[in-house]
Amino acid sequence: MNFKVAGGIIGELSEKIPSNLVALNEIIKNSYDAGANNVTLTFNTSDKTFTIADDGFGMDRKGIEELLHISKSSKKYGIFNEKTNRYIQGSKGLGILSVFKFGSMVSFSTVKDTKCMEFTLDFDVLSKLDDVSKYEVRVEEKDVDNTPSGTSITITLGAEQNLDLIKQYFNDERNRDKLLNSFLDNTFTIILEIDGKRFQTQQVNLEAYYPNKKTFNIKYDSTNGKVSFVDKNATTHTFDYAFDNSKDVKVEIDILAFDFTGGRGKDIDQLFLAPKEENKLTPLIYINNNLFNNYELFDPDIMRRKKGGQALAQLIGHIKIYSSDKNMEFNSDRTNFQENELTTYLTDFLTGINEFIQKEGQKIKRAAKNNEEQPKNDEKADDKQAGKGADKGCEEDDPGTNDEDANNDNTSPNEGANQQLKDSEPIKIAQPTEYLIPTIGNYTCSFTNAAIGKLSSQINHLSGLKNKDYKEVLACSLRAVFELCIDELESANRVSFQERGIEKKVPALVDHVKNTNGTLTIIANTISCGYQNLGNELKGYDYGRVMSLCHLGAHKSSTSLTQNHIDEIGIALSRFIPIASVILNDSTISPISL
Repeated sequence: MNFKVAGGIIGELSEKIPSNLVALNEIIKNSYDAGANNVTLTFNTSDKTFTIADDGFGMDRKGIEELLHISKSSKKYGIFNEKTNRYIQGSKGLGILSVFKFGSMVSFSTVKDTKCMEFTLDFDVLSKLDDVSKYEVRVEEKDVDNTPSGTSITITLGAEQNLDLIKQYFNDERNRDKLLNSFLDNTFTIILEIDGKRFQTQQVNLEAYYPNKKTFNIKYDSTNGKVSFVDKNATTHTFDYAFDNSKDVKVEIDILAFDFTGGRGKDIDQLFLAPKEENKLTPLIYINNNLFNNYELFDPDIMRRKKGGQALAQLIGHIKIYSSDKNMEFNSDRTNFQENELTTYLTDFLTGINEFIQKEGQKIKRAAKNNEEQPKNDEKADDKQAGKGADKGCEEDDPGTNDEDANNDNTSPNEGANQQLKDSEPIKIAQPTEYLIPTIGNYTCSFTNAAIGKLSSQINHLSGLKNKDYKEVLACSLRAVFELCIDELESANRVSFQERGIEKKVPALVDHVKNTNGTLTIIANTISCGYQNLGNELKGYDYGRVMSLCHLGAHKSSTSLTQNHIDEIGIALSRFIPIASVILNDSTISPISL
């Protein structure tokens, strides 16, 4: 007896390909591995055909036999092919199934060594067979002279294919650019033609992006474990960041950081925009030079959700991973790793170096700004009073460090807190990057109740003291600041709520601001954060969750809160304080009823 495989398995395997984009990537990978310099994808909705044509090596009879041998391949993923000077993409022998994602009748024409081979596959017949090995593929061979090598595949689009949806998908520049730049290789061009409209891969020049807004060019190479920051003055700052080079994997990072204070403008390149997130810039991850559609492994917003004052979130560029390890495995839609020792290490490494880059980048920015703002002629900063400094809840950069206070472990908690009430002294904490309530923009908040500013100042001071743990005090105080802001808005008749309880009022107000373009625009312009930046800031936090954590800390058990919880509340509060201040003081915003 022998195993038999029914044709239904072909359909089931083909259906496992989750999307047209994934299927296209699989088809393009075959052309890439065949050494093609160009591959052209042509959708013709009038005759309902989809053609893929490349100028690769083409196939002979042996190559066709391998193509038709499902789940068997002589290729090994990730190995560098000396013949093509490329990393091999295919290895599972399943590429043939991708064509059936678009239609059931598929015709091949391939030229190699003056021989042209032509054959057709009929999925409807194949899928109904009791034994697929009985399906006969008739290959017609003919001699050709002066005909370039390459392969052309013509698919008759199935009735189930919604051609309008396909056109709509690729007419979206963001989707189209991801396809056209699915390979990071200057020797390979992807051309897309849709009913006569032609688009093709454009070489990416990172240096051309927003040159006047660039703060750093950041590079990393795992082989030497060095992170380098080149700032706008062409000064290089180098740091060590270790990598386990015993593993069969290499990581290279080439990204740019920007400062879009005041807005980015409308010339947004769609390539570096994250899918489903309006106007959020993101680096792209490439594995063996093929785009990896994951936007969480190196998330630019990672520090916004932890320590906003340490965020360096406006990032674009390339995260390049190279590996031929058999454990470099992906899920079916190539949006995430399959979990194993290698991929877990990579995931943790990318998270760690992302945080490291953002923290160190902010330190360099702050140091440079402090040097630029050194008082001249012994001018003192006495006008930065404690109350005013604390109310600047949207200031882009924190006040300076006082090392003497930061290292004075003999200071009692009461002395540390009361120090902030001296009107003649600026705010002092251990390290500006450790503010619990970080700052954005360059706007001085104004409240009738001075306790909002003083309490914020004291919270920042206590959170920054070294070798001190004021977690319980901070948990209760953070909620108190939210309550004071809401109380002032209600007392001034600027906001009225149908809901009762701070846990519902704060999220309701934030949702209103996020979803009301006029209000969001006024607030963004007032605090000089930029409309998109502020919108993205607010989208990054679940204020319902934040207020639940506040309630837990103030009324249940503050010991149940971790330091990360408190950090999360602090960052969310830093966004809420200036919003409340602008609504309170700007008469162009009509009274809000929620």
